[in-house]
Amino acid sequence: MMPRRANLSPYRCKPKATCSAGGFFISTRNENGDVAIEFKDTGCGIPEKYKDRIFEPFVTTKMDWKGAGLGLSICYDIIKNHNGSIVVDSRLGKGAVFTIILPVKSDKMFNQGVVK
Repeated sequence: MMPRRANLSPYRCKPKATCSAGGFFISTRNENGDVAIEFKDTGCGIPEKYKDRIFEPFVTTKMDWKGAGLGLSICYDIIKNHNGSIVVDSRLGKGAVFTIILPVKSDKMFNQGVVK
């Protein structure tokens, strides 16, 4: 069975996490045989004091405390459970880029009988 190939053009929408009316872009690419999904915004970026903690549960940058601070923590766990990784690049005042790398096929898939 051949894997299906997704050809997605960048998706644009207004992000809820940015501090201004910045843009939001999603793109995909082949990264050394793995799938890379890139989420980029042109918002205010991540403050330096939060960069090392953004994947911890209950960490939030929202000043009005709307949200439990679990979103990125849950995403991180899901990505790791699929043998993937996530990389964050952010510059204050310029926005952030989250890149998720997922294997096309993993040993977990073969061991559970998903891929034959």
